[in-house]
Amino acid sequence: MDIGQSRMTLIVVMVVALGFTFYFAYMHAMPGGRGIVYPERLPPDASIVRVVEGEEAVKASMGIHWNPGGTGIVEAVIVEYSDGTRLWASRTAGDADEYLAAMIQKIQRYEGALPFKVLHKIDVRGVEVWVLMDKNVAGKTHLAWSRSGLVVWVEVPPGKPDFQHYVEVLVEGVNYR
Repeated sequence: MDIGQSRMTLIVVMVVALGFTFYFAYMHAMPGGRGIVYPERLPPDASIVRVVEGEEAVKASMGIHWNPGGTGIVEAVIVEYSDGTRLWASRTAGDADEYLAAMIQKIQRYEGALPFKVLHKIDVRGVEVWVLMDKNVAGKTHLAWSRSGLVVWVEVPPGKPDFQHYVEVLVEGVNYR
């Protein structure tokens, strides 16, 4: 190998190493790290005010769920936004679609005892999103869907001006990487 090839090989190795460095730095800096990701901002101009991750988020999520079908939560994040939105995203040990279906069935079955009423489903770019009414707070709704192995629940404060766009930002912004 001559000196020109050695330099070229060294340059290629350095560029690849630099690329990996930037990639991992980018992933680490993203909300939710390399696990559950979520929007940094919600329309019209809500920013993140608090994030709970790791074991604390898993415990909090399991504390409000009844563990339908024996499917445990293995990873979770709870995000609170400046407009009052609260997002709960959980990765389950089993099938997220089945977990969501069990949640919705139980909410429908025990509607009289729970503070939620299932209203309807909407399609948001191929994702079925359940819309639920909060019976305790006038105008407050809840959204629930499963995608990318996650079950997502969002508490939506009253008075969202462009509800469809708001829901699209949420559905597209919550993912698992």
